[in-house]
Amino acid sequence: MYKLTERFTSRDGVMKPDPREYGMTQHGLDVVGAEKDDLGGATQIFTRIDGGPGKNTRYFTRNNALNFVREPKPESGWCVWDMTHDNAGYNPDEGQVGWWNAAVDGQESDVADDIGLPHSWHVSTFLVFTWAEGDGNSGPEVPTPPDLPTGKRATLITTTYDEQEKPVHTLIFYSDGSYEDSTIHAN
Repeated sequence: MYKLTERFTSRDGVMKPDPREYGMTQHGLDVVGAEKDDLGGATQIFTRIDGGPGKNTRYFTRNNALNFVREPKPESGWCVWDMTHDNAGYNPDEGQVGWWNAAVDGQESDVADDIGLPHSWHVSTFLVFTWAEGDGNSGPEVPTPPDLPTGKRATLITTTYDEQEKPVHTLIFYSDGSYEDSTIHAN
């Protein structure tokens, strides 16, 4: 399984210690190392995968509506996803969080969540996933859709999530006007 072992940010593409909120730290620069000249983007998610069988990163929205897989760039070894203000801006002062997530594609992996552009500033997020063989962690909880009753046709199925993005319940609306509320996770 892949563990998320590093998560840090840079602001405005500045690749030196930056005391501003979301600015690069010396520790972050040490993690990036010699590749810093290739990773100075201002609105990206940069992902490095260390060890194990994984190579690519899957970037996806929290509702899983958008999914993109990226290979590592040959010049840096980091996978890159470009965020825009339209698809990633949010206001943390209003309790909002970023819309994007990242995980190692095709492998059991931690998920880095709530990534975006706070205050619509130019903030890049750096992630490092490290192979940790045989730790037995099953990963994030994934909702299991309930079985549909025989003879009824569902017209809409929606899942509601709590503040930690865990599924709470699913509503199933049927063509005959009836509906069901199935609890998946109790707080």
